[in-house]
Amino acid sequence: MRSVLLFFAVLIALTRASADVVELTSKNFDEVIAKDGITFIKFFTTWCGYCKKAAPEFANASDILKDVATLAEVDCDKERNICKRFEVNGYPKFLLFRKGVNISTFSGQRVASEMVDYVKVQMASDTNSVSSEEEFEKVKSENPRVCLIKTKSDETELAKLVNKLIPKYKATYRFVVINDEKVSPDDSMESITVYRKGDDKEVFDGNLSSEALSTFLDKAPVMFIGTLSPESIPFYSKLSHEKIGILLMGSETTDERIADLRLVAKKYRNKITVISFEGESNEVSKNIGLPEDTKYPAFVLTHDNTAYPHPTDIQANSSTIDAFMQKYLNGEVKPIQKSQPIPEEPTKDGLTILVGKTIDSYIKKGKNLMIFFNAPWCGHCNKLHPIYDEFAKSHGSDNLIISKIDGTANDFNRTMFNVNGFPTIYFIPAGSQEAMFYNGKRTVEDLAAFVKKHMKEPVEPKQEDLEGGDL
Repeated sequence: MRSVLLFFAVLIALTRASADVVELTSKNFDEVIAKDGITFIKFFTTWCGYCKKAAPEFANASDILKDVATLAEVDCDKERNICKRFEVNGYPKFLLFRKGVNISTFSGQRVASEMVDYVKVQMASDTNSVSSEEEFEKVKSENPRVCLIKTKSDETELAKLVNKLIPKYKATYRFVVINDEKVSPDDSMESITVYRKGDDKEVFDGNLSSEALSTFLDKAPVMFIGTLSPESIPFYSKLSHEKIGILLMGSETTDERIADLRLVAKKYRNKITVISFEGESNEVSKNIGLPEDTKYPAFVLTHDNTAYPHPTDIQANSSTIDAFMQKYLNGEVKPIQKSQPIPEEPTKDGLTILVGKTIDSYIKKGKNLMIFFNAPWCGHCNKLHPIYDEFAKSHGSDNLIISKIDGTANDFNRTMFNVNGFPTIYFIPAGSQEAMFYNGKRTVEDLAAFVKKHMKEPVEPKQEDLEGGDL
């Protein structure tokens, strides 16, 4: 009996909703978010496992914040129009509103403590007005990131621009206003400066526009040469579409050399974001496709899933990286092609193994081509391999090339093949340059039916086919 009661207690804890969480519908949504103060909303679906885990945490946060903020939720199964309106494509999603306006998105861990801290930060005053050096030093010591706005008054063009963006970045920075030029004298009047703990300050030098300042504030949380950590990952994820410089440190890289490299990273900050890894002992080098005899420190620029390596036969230093970055920005650097060795016998039992150096040539053959993108660590891929091998053995022919490629060890045209996970299967009909995504069942029969429907010419199965059936 005790175990039964415990089971129900756990079940109730996992599914409970706080009485203070407001259920939003199309009838009351706009009315609720238009109220004064903060409204923190969870968008969820009933079938989402992450939503179920977050439910008790959100309820606890609601209990803690019941007297200071409104916590509400939208069931996207029922209120699809609301979720479409706010571009909710993944669940759960948490948006924060003030007086009817969505001012920020919560991206922290889905636990009550982080939700509460996040809401409290958004409720705090937008800026601190500081009138002495002592006050400013205290603020810097208490906050990991401080954004200093040094301006004559709240009515300047600079002040008005920053005030528009503060709600978006309030959870990232503590904003401080200084009107006295004698306080923090190293910072000039009408300037914006970000102070980071453990790193030099960074001064905004772009034009006074929302776009330019937003770009600066997106990058400024990370150091000139940053590292991945639980704290920095959310900031780097926002920069994943930009040009990234990867500095692969050697075991004997000195602090003096790192300081020189930091100056180069600072010089190109507006165009390239630099992040460092331990090169010789890190999988990053292998994943990028650097040769085994690479000299460290090494440096690689990446953009749009393409890597551009600094010469690997010499150690990278501040001078060579500076010159390399400039050549890259001038379009004078060729990308690296990551590829496994070309197999001596690429086709066996109807199955062709593709690698980075051969995939394009097979596409250009103009034959019907099916490609199974896989990863060595992928459990679903391992289940599919024997089925796909059987399909290849029974249906592969001169006119139907059935192939595989390790999507983690080989480069390929990511514009043609949108591979965001594994396994992924694409089919290119004979004579076409457009790849068709396969989303059918992973059986020999379904693969064969798909090929029969879309291939340009019929393919006769091999005589030794005993189980695959006719196309």
